[in-house]
Amino acid sequence: MLKRVTRNSAISLATSLVIKSANAIAFILIARITEPQQAGIFSLSTTYLAIFITIMLGLDDLLTRQVARFHSQASRYLSVFLLYKILISGVSYGILVFFVSRIAGYSITTARPIILLGLSLIPESLGSTGQAHLIAHERFGVSLLAGILSSLIKIVGGTLALLNGAGLDGVAWVWIGGSSIGAIVNLLWAIQISKPLNLNTVFIKSFWIENLKLAVPFISIGLLLALEYQLDVIILSLVRNEAEVSWYTAATTIYFSLALLVQSFRNAIYPVMILYQNTSPDKLARVYDLALSFLSILALPMAAGLILLSPSIVTLIYKKEFLGAVVPLQIISCSLVFYYLNVPNIRLMLVHEKQNWITAFQVCSLAVNVVLNLLLDPRLGATGASIARLAAILTFFIPNYLYVTRKFHKHNLLHSLAKPALATIVMALGLWFIRDWNIWLAILIGFSIYWITLLIIRGLTQEERTWLRQLIMEQK
Repeated sequence: MLKRVTRNSAISLATSLVIKSANAIAFILIARITEPQQAGIFSLSTTYLAIFITIMLGLDDLLTRQVARFHSQASRYLSVFLLYKILISGVSYGILVFFVSRIAGYSITTARPIILLGLSLIPESLGSTGQAHLIAHERFGVSLLAGILSSLIKIVGGTLALLNGAGLDGVAWVWIGGSSIGAIVNLLWAIQISKPLNLNTVFIKSFWIENLKLAVPFISIGLLLALEYQLDVIILSLVRNEAEVSWYTAATTIYFSLALLVQSFRNAIYPVMILYQNTSPDKLARVYDLALSFLSILALPMAAGLILLSPSIVTLIYKKEFLGAVVPLQIISCSLVFYYLNVPNIRLMLVHEKQNWITAFQVCSLAVNVVLNLLLDPRLGATGASIARLAAILTFFIPNYLYVTRKFHKHNLLHSLAKPALATIVMALGLWFIRDWNIWLAILIGFSIYWITLLIIRGLTQEERTWLRQLIMEQK
């Protein structure tokens, strides 16, 4: 069972990385080929798209659960949920067009790419329905293939469009094409599995209403996630300009790329924590302690390195016109530590079925994020948005950690942080004197200083190394 979960988690992670990397790579290429304003408009376009896609992710989670429970009714569920998506994505696109063209006050050069790229909402939503259906049947490889094809079309086609003078309009049409190809692959396989589609189910009112009621809480969670991770860009675009949006996106692209690295660890410890919750609570507590220690060792030097080397990193990935992203990146790098450390908290709460508390803490985090963006963005721009995100993540981390340590397992966070923090300080002192050297050489030297110091002070004990090996072996 664990081997199957690990294999599926790995393929699912790869699919997520492929899809998300397409946005990041496309943004970087646009930033290097064009100007910050154009990159900002592209970022804004994909942000609006991501908001509506994330809201509908709850429907996909529900579809996966229902099909996994009732395989014999897979065709009925697929038929109804496809119609849900057609209706919701159509209405959502209408809302997007109305808001962008009539309320937001964007110029035509900004509004047009947003509206065009927003059309890909329809194939994206239908494709994710097919993917959810495939996941229920544990056909993860198909979605990975669809993601690779779609991403290649978007990246290669978008680059060619820019180089041939088609501008962001050309990129938007390529984006629609890539999304459509990915949707076709997912849907063809999904229909093949549950053929034939049971279109008569569409007209059964009771089935419609039953699943619509089930969908409401799932959509609510998706809405919270969408607002938490995308609303800051929207607010920034309304109170500042596209250049500020591009600088903030440049910083968050680096941040989220590093944040994705923790997903594989998150996927690895979750099934083990579930197993130990039923069989060995002491081992569950030990996994939690080990996870915090291990993630502290990873996150602290990563954040410190980003802060010290951010000018060189921004120039390497983008170009000198994006130096406005340096301060936002330095601020938001601090939140990487709390993002990593919150992984075992969230997993332990989910194991104990405390998802309602997670949602409550997420609402608080969202409120802090929105209020601070409204207060800080008009004066500080991208820097204000970064401060708001750091405060929001802190607001989410602190109550989660306190809840876990008071309800399930006492833990001294300072104990987990002490030795990695000391090794990070030594590394930072070394990096300070070589921060203007070649970026790759500076990273190599900093990495070496950190790990040598950690070994000297025995930052990872023999017991912790043994537990890590056991955790890895239990996934094989």
